[in-house]
Amino acid sequence: MKKVFLTVAVMLLACAWVVAQNNSATTNQYGKDNYADINQTGKDNVANQKQDGDRNTHYIDQYGKRNYADQDVGVCCAEDNGGYIYQSGDDNSATQFQRYDNNYAGASQYGWDNTSEQIQVSPPNQSPGSTGYVYQDGKENNAYQEQRGGGHYASTSQYGKRNDAYIYQEGKDNDAYQSVYYGNDNEQTVTQLGRDNYSSQYVYYGNDNYASGYQDGKGNSLYQSQYYGDDNSAHASQYGDYNYASQSQYYGNDNYASAYQSGKGNSSYQSQTGNRNNAYSDQYGENNYASQYQDGNDNNASVYQSGKGNSSYQDQVGNGNNANVSQYGVGHTATQNQIGNGNTANATQSN
Repeated sequence: MKKVFLTVAVMLLACAWVVAQNNSATTNQYGKDNYADINQTGKDNVANQKQDGDRNTHYIDQYGKRNYADQDVGVCCAEDNGGYIYQSGDDNSATQFQRYDNNYAGASQYGWDNTSEQIQVSPPNQSPGSTGYVYQDGKENNAYQEQRGGGHYASTSQYGKRNDAYIYQEGKDNDAYQSVYYGNDNEQTVTQLGRDNYSSQYVYYGNDNYASGYQDGKGNSLYQSQYYGDDNSAHASQYGDYNYASQSQYYGNDNYASAYQSGKGNSSYQSQTGNRNNAYSDQYGENNYASQYQDGNDNNASVYQSGKGNSSYQDQVGNGNNANVSQYGVGHTATQNQIGNGNTANATQSN
């Protein structure tokens, strides 16, 4: 009988050892004072770490099944980089790629089939690095961050299913924030080139919304917010310095907002409440100002300004209104207020 118990005990230990071996952990370190830590609980998880340089610190924690984590740091002489990957669930994938010095990346994934990719390439010789965070809670969310240069900050948060987020930053000291709180099938993209640019993209309780931003220059700011609505689209592009764009879409569906600014010190404000409203703002030059407010359904507003110090104000409350402004030159002001339904207003000024 003792032999039988002993045989069963050995078999159980062997089975436990086989299950534990379903996880794979690989660490390669080249240099000095590096620290790498991997913790895995579950089955068929894969974790890879490579540190090539000095004083790099990285962590991977995986709980669940078939999760994949990879941290690739340096090709000789990468210093003082850090990062962590935390995965709880099944079939999640997170990768971090860091080159040169002083970068930090963090990724947290809860749920199933989420994907996170972070790329950070800083200048050499102990130059400032970049920081990036990804947080995903749900299913089949995708996040991509690529930062080239120094001093960048990127943050992506996704709660829901099948949301897509993309951040690309190149230059110096750019900041990008993306958030989806409790929505599905939303897409957010932003590209920032230059320095000291800032962007914020925010979705709160909505589905199938799209926001895109592009900034090339210095000190530009972009805010895009979509609340309690579906199938809304916001697009903004800014070229030059110290331009500002704000796009807000509240409590409605199928709204469209577009802002394009080229020059210096231009400002565009667009706010939409209701359904199927369209707003277009195009500004070229310096210190131009455009404000568009829509509350209702099926309203259309457009403004085109080229020059310096021009201002346009368009307010639409009702349904099916149309407002158009075109201004060329210096110091023009146009104001259009529409309250009701089916109104049309046009204004053209030049000097």
